[in-house]
Amino acid sequence: MTRTNTEPEVEENAARRTARQLDDVEIKEFLRNNYWAVLAISVDDEPYGVPIIYGYDDDGTIYIANGPGKKITMIERNPHVTMTVVEVAEAGKRWRSVIVRGNVEMVEDLSGKMHAFNTLRKQMPPGFTPSVRDASKLAMAKVVRIVPMEITGRAIGL
Repeated sequence: MTRTNTEPEVEENAARRTARQLDDVEIKEFLRNNYWAVLAISVDDEPYGVPIIYGYDDDGTIYIANGPGKKITMIERNPHVTMTVVEVAEAGKRWRSVIVRGNVEMVEDLSGKMHAFNTLRKQMPPGFTPSVRDASKLAMAKVVRIVPMEITGRAIGL
């Protein structure tokens, strides 16, 4: 194949590289160091993928907090979810991803909600400071605990 100077350079065997599996330690570190994910939900053959902010607890539980809406309504109807977290570098030449398949439980008690809120707060980047107003909203928030059934991770170059 001949390339002109205007064509981007592409690594010849990038498509043939095989992703390596992340081990448990790498997966836990990856989930602790990120906080954005896409949550996939499905009800009555209607798939729905939505970006979320999550908190990863030391026991492996994942928390999200949200107000009422489509996501919560669908979760209440079908508790089986998949959460995907991805890091991409160098225009996709290097990447890592973790996929969590699990079941959702609603957290109703205030102490459980406070634990979830603290888990979320610890994971936020520097400069994120929850306010008292945020804490008061927590009592009214829909808090979801994702109990993982399977967690897998893969990477190329990272």
